[in-house]
Amino acid sequence: MKWDLLRGQLERRFGLGPGTKAGPLVLAVLFQAAVLLVTAFVVVLAPISRSEPEFVAGKTIYLPQRELEHRVAMAEFQQAAGPPPMLQKLTTSAMIPETLPGLPNLPEAVFTTLYPFNAPTEAEGLLHQSGLVAALLGQGAEVSTASLFGIEDSGERILIMFDDGGSVLNKARASGMPIERIKEHAISLIESLNANTLFGCVHFVRQVGTFHDYLVPATRENKRLAGQWIERHFGARSKHTTLDLSTNGIQAAFEASFQLQPDVIFLMSDADFQRNVDGKPFGEQVPWEDLDNTLEDLRGAVQSDVRLHFIGFQVKEAHRPEIQKIVTRFHGQYRDFH
Repeated sequence: MKWDLLRGQLERRFGLGPGTKAGPLVLAVLFQAAVLLVTAFVVVLAPISRSEPEFVAGKTIYLPQRELEHRVAMAEFQQAAGPPPMLQKLTTSAMIPETLPGLPNLPEAVFTTLYPFNAPTEAEGLLHQSGLVAALLGQGAEVSTASLFGIEDSGERILIMFDDGGSVLNKARASGMPIERIKEHAISLIESLNANTLFGCVHFVRQVGTFHDYLVPATRENKRLAGQWIERHFGARSKHTTLDLSTNGIQAAFEASFQLQPDVIFLMSDADFQRNVDGKPFGEQVPWEDLDNTLEDLRGAVQSDVRLHFIGFQVKEAHRPEIQKIVTRFHGQYRDFH
């Protein structure tokens, strides 16, 4: 009906009546033009006002299924693990009272030895006589024959004493026994000892030095070390020992020697013994009476007899009887180089 109204209006406007031949053609053209205008507006013009499509995604992507599985797994784990067990604190109770009872009153007794021998160092030197080493080396120390400047003796514990004061070295050199030769003889004596024989070395002037503060077995290594020590210290000024000595000079040297408890001692000196005295810058001559008393006390403190041999270098006439008396008391031999 609307179409009929539109056609009637067009016919009246453009003068087209029913009897006009060109009427239907004009209407058809006008209709096509209207359709084209509508099509252009819909297809061409309408899309221009729309924006291009864009793909937009958020920063966080949720995966509901994975999150659910994770929560289920965590719940199962927490249920299986359960809360951590609570440990009780350890407590202790005293088995004994905090304070000990006092000691009973005991009578006082003071015991002192004449000379405090160094037992720990002596025990250290005798380790070769105990345990498995004793089974390998045999029972006890072994006797060796030792010879020094023509004096020969045998013993299990042999000690060399050397007075290396300046006067001794000068007199020894003047008598044809320089310090190099004295060292050679001392080293040769040590090299001749059996492995189980104990030995030691003491050198002195007014101070005392020792190879060790105990006798050591004559092993190959100890012999090598003793040779190096003799080369370095015989005739040197440096003296060192940790043995407890009550005086200095020849008396201190005998104290150190008897603490080592040898059974044979070879002493090399010129018998001109000096010692330090407070208030005197150059010391003094050791009185023979003091030396005799020291030796008598020392001999009474040891358990075994000690044989003392003396090798002298240009000993003064006044000193010879005193030295011979000491050597005789200790069942030794005396030899003097002039």
